[in-house]
Amino acid sequence: MPESESPSKHIYVVEDDSDDIYLLNLAFKEVAADVNLRAFNHGEELLTTLAAEGTSRHPGLVLLDLNLPVMDGKQTLKYMKSTPEYKSIPVVVYTTSRLDRDIAEVYELGANS
Repeated sequence: MPESESPSKHIYVVEDDSDDIYLLNLAFKEVAADVNLRAFNHGEELLTTLAAEGTSRHPGLVLLDLNLPVMDGKQTLKYMKSTPEYKSIPVVVYTTSRLDRDIAEVYELGANS
């Protein structure tokens, strides 16, 4: 990202369903949000990218699906919030799960919402 661009304009979406990514893009365009969405299929892909980009290029927000292949949302969140370089990145977890224990666990792991 160019140095003049604000990290808050960059949102990383970790989602394995291309239809959901499409809908998120439409939603942000609908509200005329000036953001750049970048999609990842699983947590490992996100973490590899964060490591390669370095601390000066972190996104302003990560939208994280709970149920993912390879490295799921809980594993990804736990790693991010226990790693000093990623701890301050806001993470919003979303899921179709209605289980209270899933909601409680992601907050315990450090989800912002």
